[in-house]
Amino acid sequence: MASTSTKALVLNGPKDWFDWLDGLRDLARSRRVWDLVDPEVEPDAIYELIEPEIPTIDDVVPPAAPVAAAAAAAAGPAAVPAPRPTFATLTEAQRTTFGLLQKQYAIQYAQWQARDSALQHVNDVIKATTGQHYQAYIAGVWTAYDRLRELRTRVAPVDMNRLNNARRAYRASLRDLKRTAWETWLHTWEKTFKEGERLNIPDVQGDLPVDDFLDAVSVISTGFSQFWHFTCNSKRNANEAIPSVRDIAKEWRDHMRSQRQGRGGIFDTTLQGQKPEDSAEDPRQKKCLCGDPHRFSQCPHIIPSIRPDG
Repeated sequence: MASTSTKALVLNGPKDWFDWLDGLRDLARSRRVWDLVDPEVEPDAIYELIEPEIPTIDDVVPPAAPVAAAAAAAAGPAAVPAPRPTFATLTEAQRTTFGLLQKQYAIQYAQWQARDSALQHVNDVIKATTGQHYQAYIAGVWTAYDRLRELRTRVAPVDMNRLNNARRAYRASLRDLKRTAWETWLHTWEKTFKEGERLNIPDVQGDLPVDDFLDAVSVISTGFSQFWHFTCNSKRNANEAIPSVRDIAKEWRDHMRSQRQGRGGIFDTTLQGQKPEDSAEDPRQKKCLCGDPHRFSQCPHIIPSIRPDG
């Protein structure tokens, strides 16, 4: 059995299929054999690894042509067939050619051997990480490609189910931030967002995920959310591209870490429901970005909804 990581994902059901296959894909690509095992490729199109043939004297001096052989037979039993060539009978030019063929074979064989070894390793990992109740599906199936094809047919969920599951998971990840440690919540959101991108679900297209993310974090980072909503809307009004949701997520991560380390920031963040600016330990009034002595969330220059009439 191949040596595998102690944390290698085991294929125990349809829910494991895509993560399990992703791990195998990464392994096969790192060993440069994914083109030999990709289960999405049809059997008649899959690349086959063929061991190179050892060059022989016949590759330098071809055997007698059929016409010459027929002429020798017609000459009767007295005719003596020409002796087969040997290395000793080769000309200097033929020996040079034969030497080059041998060197070429040595290179090709080394390349084949490396890929064949990598392919066997991937095959062993497939066997080792397939759940016990799925082992029967690959019994009597010997190649990595055929095993993956068999498991895909038997275990992989249908595409529509995967799309629906990804949409539900992404939408669920946008909730419950107040009841979850923010770093755990962010990791879950990033994972579901990545899966949604890979499947091209509508929820993660265009600017929609930016607004979804800012709305989600507003429950503990009101000022951060308001600032970036205002920034994005201003850019939209100016027909400029807004930051990507990944960039904003990184800004929020950095902002939350700075709050945890006590450095503060320009946003009025709540950490699991507790606002730093509400603390009695820091009664000093902080200046807004506009220069006036008030909080960002109280700035009428930036937050249109609190501007006085007129």
